[in-house]
Amino acid sequence: MSASVNPPPEDAPSKLTEFHLFPNLPTELRLKIWGILLSTPRVLHMRRNKRVEHSRRVAESFASDEPPPAALHVCQESRHEGLSVYQPIFKTNSSPKYTYTAFEHDTMEFSVSILEYIRAPELQGIQRMILEVGDLGYFKQFCMDILKKMRGLKELELVVWEKHHWCIGHHRGVLIRGFKEAKILDPGWECPKVKIVDQFNGEGVGFIPGGAIIPGWTG
Repeated sequence: MSASVNPPPEDAPSKLTEFHLFPNLPTELRLKIWGILLSTPRVLHMRRNKRVEHSRRVAESFASDEPPPAALHVCQESRHEGLSVYQPIFKTNSSPKYTYTAFEHDTMEFSVSILEYIRAPELQGIQRMILEVGDLGYFKQFCMDILKKMRGLKELELVVWEKHHWCIGHHRGVLIRGFKEAKILDPGWECPKVKIVDQFNGEGVGFIPGGAIIPGWTG
């Protein structure tokens, strides 16, 4: 005679959502768990709050819709570990606001018009970036020189915004030529890996390999 198994009550939780014994785990194991949580990559879409100062637009503050890392608010131990990874940056002289960021893990996403307002410390720290490109002229005039100064940048995704889909191929060609010309003019520039993405469908439509034409070259 087989034993019957009573089904769980209908109001029983379907998955474990709490683990009250976590504080009793060995310290080494707890820290390893915090480390896994703190290494989770994020995409931070940054926006700029602007104001006019002496007829010139300046960045009042920067902000992201992404909430602060949860580990910073769980307990004292997790916050201590979290602050060794995430730094309060993207500050301005006009505002004490900041965004907790870990450049080693996070990808920064900006509208191309914001790039020129970001301070040098942040520009040097960014390793992965997404730029929304809607104006090729603006990008070539203001952004290429900034990109060449971002020594830590390893990966760049350019999202081409164009209301006419047939223009995407033209944008792709202009962008690829622009990067090739920049690399020829500065053979020692360690260009990041560049991926060009169609905003309409999210598909990659172009790629520019990273690295310098002549590594270590200085003009």
